[in-house]
Amino acid sequence: MGVIDTLSEGFRLVFRRPWLALLPVLVDLSVWRAPKLSISPIVSQLIGWLNGMAGALASTGGADPDAVTALVQTLEETTARTNLIGLIASSRLGISAISAALPIEVGDRIIELSQLWQMAFASLALVALGILIGTAYLLLIAQSIRDEPIALAPFVRVLFRSWASLALISLVIGCAFVSAVLASSLVGIFAVFALLALGWALLYASFFPQAVTLAGHKPLNAVLSSLLVVRSSLWPTLGLLVLVNLLDTGLSLIWYRAIGSGSAVTFVAILASAFVGTGLTAALFYFYRDRSAALRSLIMAQGKT
Repeated sequence: MGVIDTLSEGFRLVFRRPWLALLPVLVDLSVWRAPKLSISPIVSQLIGWLNGMAGALASTGGADPDAVTALVQTLEETTARTNLIGLIASSRLGISAISAALPIEVGDRIIELSQLWQMAFASLALVALGILIGTAYLLLIAQSIRDEPIALAPFVRVLFRSWASLALISLVIGCAFVSAVLASSLVGIFAVFALLALGWALLYASFFPQAVTLAGHKPLNAVLSSLLVVRSSLWPTLGLLVLVNLLDTGLSLIWYRAIGSGSAVTFVAILASAFVGTGLTAALFYFYRDRSAALRSLIMAQGKT
């Protein structure tokens, strides 16, 4: 199946089983309608510290305080109004919340976090819950593609096993990303090469969610399976990923413009985003299934010769 055929197959699956988009809709509605989780007090403390630093730099004639001032302005304009509950949307696993882009307004119901440990605990809990929800979402798509009935007890067992695998891989990728960013800030001119190496590694690991939830692989085998699929179909993989990301990014701009236009429009945008996102996610499943099957057939044929 070509790239366009793969995308068409993904959307056909959603047309046949629209309930697959239910979890992304519920997550987005929760982020939209639940009380907002604000870290504004923590940001205010940080801004106070940064303003003091800028004053100290100006009085001692040290480094130019303009960079600190710019950082303070950025924090005031963005982070202070960010809804932390948006972390529950695990876009890497196919669930994104367009309502997370809505800034916290004065009339919103707000829960404020004033301590760093509270922010750290809430962030970890929301990310872990987001991965769990994302895992359930991917498993439902995987079972639909395999045309298997969904039985609750076996599904729950597979859910927590797959969640542990996806959480572990996500943790490793997150640590690698942080390490690459820190290393790039230290190695100066070689920063571009460090980031390119990370991007190349992420490309080869693109299908680890499908390898875990569709093929049932453990973490290391899932990454290796993704690597083999990408290496054997590099250009089709690039074509599919570029097309999926272009569609997702382009349509997201439309959804983000719509969510501030009233409750009814926001609800329609959430439904449309979940439907399109599920179709694109299903397309990645079909691509991985077909390419890994072709790769297995090729290996078996070579073994017989």
